[in-house]
Amino acid sequence: PTLPPTVTIAAVNSPTSLVISGDHDAVHDITRQWKEKGRKTTLLHVSHAFHSPHMDGILDQFRTVARTLTYHQPHTPVVSTLTGRPATADDLTTPDYWVDQLRNTVNFHQGTTAVLRQGVDTVVELSPTATLLPVVAETAADEAPLLIPTGRPDLPERQAETLALATAHVHGALAIDWPLLYGDRRPVDVPTYAFQRRRVWLTQDRTDGGSDRSEESQFWDALERGDVEGLTALLDVDEDVPALAEVLPVLARWRARRRLAYAPRWQPVAVAAPAAGRWLLVAPDGARDLASALAGRGVEVTVVPGPAGVPVDGPEPDGVVVVPPPGGTALVEEVSRVLAKASSRAPAWLVTRGAFAVTDADPVPDAAQTRLWDAAVAAEHPYRPADLPVGADAQAAARLVDGLGLNAAAPAGRLAARAHGLYERRLARLTPLRRGARTPATAWLSGGTPEETDEVARWLVRGGVRHLLLSGEPRDIDGPARLGASVRFVADSPEELGAFVPELPLAVVRFGGAEGAAAADGLTAGLDVASFLVFASDGDTAEAQAEAVVRGRRARGEAATLVRWGPWPADGTMSPAVALGALRPVLDRDEPVIVLSDRDPDQEAPEPGEATGAGDLRARLAATGPEQREALLTAELCAHLAVVLGHADGEPVDADQDLMDLGLTSLTALQLINLLKETAGLELTPAALFDNPTPAALARHLADIAVEGTP
Repeated sequence: PTLPPTVTIAAVNSPTSLVISGDHDAVHDITRQWKEKGRKTTLLHVSHAFHSPHMDGILDQFRTVARTLTYHQPHTPVVSTLTGRPATADDLTTPDYWVDQLRNTVNFHQGTTAVLRQGVDTVVELSPTATLLPVVAETAADEAPLLIPTGRPDLPERQAETLALATAHVHGALAIDWPLLYGDRRPVDVPTYAFQRRRVWLTQDRTDGGSDRSEESQFWDALERGDVEGLTALLDVDEDVPALAEVLPVLARWRARRRLAYAPRWQPVAVAAPAAGRWLLVAPDGARDLASALAGRGVEVTVVPGPAGVPVDGPEPDGVVVVPPPGGTALVEEVSRVLAKASSRAPAWLVTRGAFAVTDADPVPDAAQTRLWDAAVAAEHPYRPADLPVGADAQAAARLVDGLGLNAAAPAGRLAARAHGLYERRLARLTPLRRGARTPATAWLSGGTPEETDEVARWLVRGGVRHLLLSGEPRDIDGPARLGASVRFVADSPEELGAFVPELPLAVVRFGGAEGAAAADGLTAGLDVASFLVFASDGDTAEAQAEAVVRGRRARGEAATLVRWGPWPADGTMSPAVALGALRPVLDRDEPVIVLSDRDPDQEAPEPGEATGAGDLRARLAATGPEQREALLTAELCAHLAVVLGHADGEPVDADQDLMDLGLTSLTALQLINLLKETAGLELTPAALFDNPTPAALARHLADIAVEGTP
């Protein structure tokens, strides 16, 4: 667009960044035109339209004030952003120069170019937040100098400044007098192996009442303990503050809600551990694809049709793979008993076909196959479950064999192999998301104990439900009526349920896992169901079957979510109020499975793989199919985002959340770009971050270009 006389170019920041200034309507009209062309625009919140004709009215007054000052020649060379070249003494010591600086265009791009031409290899920005370093990087392009911010919004001021000094020091840009900063503390040698950009220092609690932890950590610890006195001392409040005791539970619940909700994810397994030695394959149908894959890896494989062929004496095999037919739970149990009786220490894998949907391309899980997974959980000798696609698949079988040597820490570890890659099921923390989903008018609750039903009923009513239908014998129920909801007890029959639904849409809440979920699915057929929640105890042996019911409904376009949670409060560490409070903010994410757990996320979050160079990553990407390539890149991006966003506690990054919502700033975007280039060899531009606003979208963008240039 052509600039009208009332709008000027206020600043040329970089080859891709320009600032305009002037009349409100004209500026917004130009902005609209650029948006329509697909260009990124940002409104700057400033008090006046600087560097535009709006300044003309004060220039004479400004010049008068500037003439009252005494000027001195600078002792440090200065590059002028007015002229875009090294400033002379006459430039900086005349009032007219500063008047022109206020009115005319800021040539930051030219000034940066002049600095870089002089061989500058370190740029430090002295400001509360780094706003200029990203545009320096855009100007420098492939030859960017070391960029160091002294202010970071995610760190306290002293810590940010110390980090800036340390960064300059380790790169040889500054010689720091560390004893002056740290006094008589003794430095120690750090390990010589490569760090993985994570905090690995151990923090030991002191016994003298002090602590090495930050005041923020101490605050949250005291809050979670309900320690009013500790909070009063930490906040340095002399007098008694009764309000603290009132607000403390509210803050504790808010804190808990953001740390308890997870969802299972199929994460690509980057490092294979192939089976080796002597393996026993128990397969009534022969499982030729698996037998061939094992033999192809040099494994000595013996195929037997059933438990009678499992040796109880003599040398123990290095591993056992059981591939039962549909409905073959008896085979699963019998082989388990034989292995337990022989005190076998060999890893035993139960292989199903189509028990889980690993990718969007997979069909709805087969209920008969998911029952086999559940049988594996309850088996006397523990199995490690693994899933193959429906039907023989030589490529997927080979992928699975490449993972059979993985030393799973517990039998709960789950693998899935597809032609395009090997996956492991892990928990990832969910972040709240509000989508404005429909609020059910009526809720039907069935299958739960009175305690479970009452607690969830109150939770539903607080969320806007006006009518409750409860299965079972009539009884007194405390709470919902006082909150204004109607309560009716009904039988579990479609006729009675349909007759007594006073108002739609309906919320269905079913306790008890798979059988109850299937029953509720059938009973509500044809009704307008806004939400369908299946509550299953964490560790329920029929969990996979319950998930199959949920995924079957979703495949038909119907609402359904499996909520794993337990045990309930008598034995558990989570109160129902806290757990349900954690559930509500993540329900709008429309996840098939939500896990409510107070376990340490580090125990479930996947650990980063062994350090690999950029070339190694490129080789792995080149060796995989498009789907796993995208999954690998998503994992790589999320791991690097966790680093630049300061997720030092192992908190995972949600691949579907907007980068800006995650907290990405111009500075952290620059850090991400540099980190990906340094450690993974991935070239990313700032424009790509704008055009692909989530980690998942960014991974899809990179998937097409990541293997370019691979030898």
